[in-house]
Amino acid sequence: MPARRPGIAALAGMALMHAFLPAQSLDEFHLPAKSAFPAAMPRYPNVWFYVDARLAPSYESAIKLVTEKLSATLRAPQYYPPFDNPEGCDHEVRIEHLQSWIDPAHFKLTHAHAFHMRYYYTPLARPGMRETSLNRNGVARSFFRFAASVLSEKYVA
Repeated sequence: MPARRPGIAALAGMALMHAFLPAQSLDEFHLPAKSAFPAAMPRYPNVWFYVDARLAPSYESAIKLVTEKLSATLRAPQYYPPFDNPEGCDHEVRIEHLQSWIDPAHFKLTHAHAFHMRYYYTPLARPGMRETSLNRNGVARSFFRFAASVLSEKYVA
């Protein structure tokens, strides 16, 4: 029988478990410099995914595990470039027409919002970038990592 992959509940449980561990400094995550990312990326990633290497046999499978589960849970389709303004990302999930802002007194300013999560994993696929070791309670564990940029912005059709 093949090994079962963890579901989103298991991933959420692991995230909660890690939330109860003593806080670590940002330096311990060994985040790469902004220069590691494409020049088309306007801001440093604001979301980092660290996947315990015991959950995924490779960097590619770690990416697939997170992006597919997250897309399914959010019910957000995945888009791959070329598309309008990808900001150098590998792909993105997007949900449009969120929370309309409607003010009858200022009808011309009416607009909806969109949620974008742009994934950046190709820049980190190099040896020494895609995998890092984190020390939890005195035990070093290996994690695959990749980044995303999450933003909510005015939706323009």
